[in-house]
Amino acid sequence: MYNANLVEQANDRYGGSIGFIDDYTTWVVGPTAVLNTQKIQRTVIPKAEAWARESGATFEAEKTGFVHFSRQLRKLLRSPLLMFNGAEINSTDRVKILGVTLDGKLRMDAYVERVITAATAKCLALARLRGLRLKQIRQLYRSVAIPTTDYAASS
Repeated sequence: MYNANLVEQANDRYGGSIGFIDDYTTWVVGPTAVLNTQKIQRTVIPKAEAWARESGATFEAEKTGFVHFSRQLRKLLRSPLLMFNGAEINSTDRVKILGVTLDGKLRMDAYVERVITAATAKCLALARLRGLRLKQIRQLYRSVAIPTTDYAASS
């Protein structure tokens, strides 16, 4: 309810937003990185800055991510920076949204690697346990390893 007036907007082929607790993510869709950046600077940034002033909330520039998603490298060349609360925000090659790392090409390589590493470590820890019945091991696996691999997956 706290940030509802910031987050509430239509999610459609032109853009949208999501929010969870203190995380706010918004996006725009367009033909080039330059046009998208201009649209963000002209529409999204003023709305977020106004909301922060009205609500008393603060956005931390060092936690603000800005990435262009495209499978066509030529459309990403020379992206202008954003100005947010007087700070310069440069685009990066990846961003973390609610614990999921998304790269500019939407390949998910970094996220998948991190999930595999975490799930493998948990499975190896389970393998070191001694004296447990198969039913107990299965219950531990279901409660520890599976949620690691399923996090943020569509159901």
